[in-house]
Amino acid sequence: MPDNLNNTNECMIYTCQSVVINSFYQMPRFLTTGVFEGSKLSNNARILYTLLLDRHKVSVKNGWFDENGEVYIFYKKEEMEKHLGLSKVTVIKVMRELKELFLVKEKKQGLNMPNKIYILFPVIADNEPQTPHICPENDNSLDEVYNETSNEKYVHYDT
Repeated sequence: MPDNLNNTNECMIYTCQSVVINSFYQMPRFLTTGVFEGSKLSNNARILYTLLLDRHKVSVKNGWFDENGEVYIFYKKEEMEKHLGLSKVTVIKVMRELKELFLVKEKKQGLNMPNKIYILFPVIADNEPQTPHICPENDNSLDEVYNETSNEKYVHYDT
């Protein structure tokens, strides 16, 4: 054992506060490359997607799976506004941006019930290892989607 570790005064023990302070969000690299590079995706959308992914991990731990075994999250628009420091109109715009780029999908549950939010991510084709592609819309199912012409496959984000 090194001499400088013998004295506990020279080492810091993790506390509840230090664990919270040293927690980080992880942003997927694909949000800044390929079809999402530069101004093709707003920074607000990148941050919101990162927050959604963080909640996605909690949903997995809580066992929030639908009848198809797909993970969903609940995240109220009001909470998004608060966490991002954005107006209601801007949060709606950012969610629309994520939907249009096939990064999220919402399923309505009914009156006065929150929407289920599903996190999507592009799967990179074997012949193009650095460029993610946008998933085509598939209203009938949230299952895997195949692009017949290129054999590209798109699935829900799964942690």
